[in-house]
Amino acid sequence: MRVSRASGSRPYQRQPLAALPCVRSPAHPSGLRAALERGECHIWWASPDDCRPDLVSLLDGVEHERFGRLQRSRDRERFVVGAALARTMVAGYVGTSPRDIGFDRTCPECGAPHGKPRVLGGDPAVELSISHSGARVAVALALGTPVGVDVECGARDAAGTLVLVDDVLRSEEARRLRALPPQDQAAGFLTYWTRKEALLKAIGEGLRVPLASFAVTGPGEPGRVLAWPTRPYMCERATLTDLQPGAGHVACLAVLDGARRVVESAASGRLASIVA
Repeated sequence: MRVSRASGSRPYQRQPLAALPCVRSPAHPSGLRAALERGECHIWWASPDDCRPDLVSLLDGVEHERFGRLQRSRDRERFVVGAALARTMVAGYVGTSPRDIGFDRTCPECGAPHGKPRVLGGDPAVELSISHSGARVAVALALGTPVGVDVECGARDAAGTLVLVDDVLRSEEARRLRALPPQDQAAGFLTYWTRKEALLKAIGEGLRVPLASFAVTGPGEPGRVLAWPTRPYMCERATLTDLQPGAGHVACLAVLDGARRVVESAASGRLASIVA
């Protein structure tokens, strides 16, 4: 069983991570191309609680360096689970070991290793995105279609949220947010934030593009790009889909050039079964 949404269908009920089914990647000699169709995106969810010391051995040199700079144990756990989950799921589709999968994160602007991850050792057409916050770790995978995923923990107070509004939102977005009841403004802000950051991750530019330079729909509306003066084609090219990360979190998937179906699944069992 899969939890999925086809384009134009009714939204499915929001479920906690534990309620999402663990879906096994189909075994097929053709690997990823047979398991993941073009126009389809798979989202795999895990938790920092899935972290084990042996998963650290899956990290490459760049990842080890970043891991060593993280001070808080929860940040380290989220980072390790994100890297291990990405390798595990790509390897499962392709039919190889997670150790045979690597990522190139070279930034096209400066050459530093903080750019959008590109798969090495797998299918060159696979696109992926990784995000983690709070009790959630997400990996999005698609074939030949740029994707970006962003998840944020909802533990924000409204006063702290409003400090960031002018840096993140355009004037009309800010007006709509401030019109919400005070108790709804923090979650509403995260709806805007995740939609915008997921889009920037899909195009591979991260926060180098100011979030207030373009506009998206807000809470209570289907996700889409409303205006981007310097890139008007994105209003038609980008698809924004709110995801189901469970209570206390907000998440969005951005896909360029459309996605007919988005499939979300729990991956904790997959991580528990691998031997690093």
